[in-house]
Amino acid sequence: MSETMTLIDMLDFLMSREDTSAGFFLSVAERTNDSALKEIFRNLMKKCKDRKSLLGQIRGMEEGLAKRKEIRIDAIREYLVDVKPRSGISDLQALALGGLRAETSEKLYARISLIISEPKIREIFEQLHSDHRLHRQLCNCLYDQRLEQEP
Repeated sequence: MSETMTLIDMLDFLMSREDTSAGFFLSVAERTNDSALKEIFRNLMKKCKDRKSLLGQIRGMEEGLAKRKEIRIDAIREYLVDVKPRSGISDLQALALGGLRAETSEKLYARISLIISEPKIREIFEQLHSDHRLHRQLCNCLYDQRLEQEP
C-alpha cells in the first residue's frame, strides 16, 4: 500500500465494504429462523445501502477535489482491515461480527472526519460515524441478550 490514497480510493473502499456488509446481513436474514432477528438483519442491510448511497454522494459532490485530496495511510491503517463474513455462522456469531465490523468502521469514519477539512464532506463522515456507533451498540446489545438466552 502506498503512503497516501486519494479520497476517491477511500470512498471506493468504503462503498465496497458497505456492499459486503449488506450482502452479509441479507444472507443471515434469509437463513435465520428468528423473525425478530430477520427484521433487524434486513434493517441493518438497508442501513448499509443507505451509507453506500451517502458515500456515493460524497464521491459525486467533490470528484475533482476528491481526486486531489490525499489521505495519509498511516493515519488510518489500523482501520482498513476488513473482517470478512463467512457463510453458515450462527445468529450469535453474526451479531458479534456485525458489531466488530461496525466498531472498525465507526473508528475509521471518526478518523477520516478529523482529516477532512471540507465542511460538507466532514459532516457526512460524522453522520456515518454516528450511524456506525448505533449499529455497533445495537449488535452488541442483541448479542448480550441472545448470549444470556443460550443454554
